[in-house]
Amino acid sequence: MNRSSTVAVIFLLSLIFGIFLVRPKYQELKLKRVEVYQKEIELRNLKDHEAEIRLISEELKKYSEELAKIDSALPSRFSLLSLLNYLQKTTSENGLIFKNYSFSTLSPKEAGIKEFSLAMNISGSYNSFKNFLSILEKSSRLFEIEKISFSSPEKEKPLDFTIGIKFYSY
Repeated sequence: MNRSSTVAVIFLLSLIFGIFLVRPKYQELKLKRVEVYQKEIELRNLKDHEAEIRLISEELKKYSEELAKIDSALPSRFSLLSLLNYLQKTTSENGLIFKNYSFSTLSPKEAGIKEFSLAMNISGSYNSFKNFLSILEKSSRLFEIEKISFSSPEKEKPLDFTIGIKFYSY
């Protein structure tokens, strides 16, 4: 075999080797580069998103007191016991007597917000009852007075009040 045919065979073998062995690996390498580039973009976006969440978190910390008031107004967990404790304490602090109550759960007003109703009977003076209502109105808890009725069994005896209250929770 002469030199030119040897060179031609080697060239042909190199070409076949390049087409069937090297080219697929090169294509695979290109695909991997594209994947790496996409992952780098995703990582950059995640880092930007994390930084944005940190900024929002820091901003929310400035309003922690206001958020606590909102949580108090619309608690995430409803507790009848704590509500009754609050109402009994508030009535007694205002010179009223907490007699009894009836409780009911109403259908949800909006998605996620639960609505409850409480009717309670208390007795005491008109001024004490007025102060009690003022405290409920100023309370951070979201109360809605639905109805009030009262009666006086006899003169010089305390008035009997019935009050209907709606309140809300998540």
